[in-house]
Amino acid sequence: MTDTSNRHTPGDWNADGNFIVASDPAGMHPDITIAAVVSSDDEGRAVTPRQQAANTRLIAAAPRLLAALDYLLEQTVDMDLTYGIALTEGEADARQQALDAIVEATDAELF
Repeated sequence: MTDTSNRHTPGDWNADGNFIVASDPAGMHPDITIAAVVSSDDEGRAVTPRQQAANTRLIAAAPRLLAALDYLLEQTVDMDLTYGIALTEGEADARQQALDAIVEATDAELF
């Protein structure tokens, strides 16, 4: 499993209105703001309130999604490779897409 804990604010992230918050690693505040999902910008670009809520939930779930993807790779295709089980073309492609997404999300070097 790739250790990504030092690459983003640790712990679970939660949605609080349009804000994404996490426990303060320094312990100075009950929580800290990770991100805010805005309703529009200075140029008037906006998404619907429903999309804002969905975007907020998706961002808040990001650390859990990242950990789950990494664990899934470890327990499936990476385990096959460890035991010399060849991957199908689809499995190899899916593995590469997952690794690329992890690298993009964490700036990790996995290879």
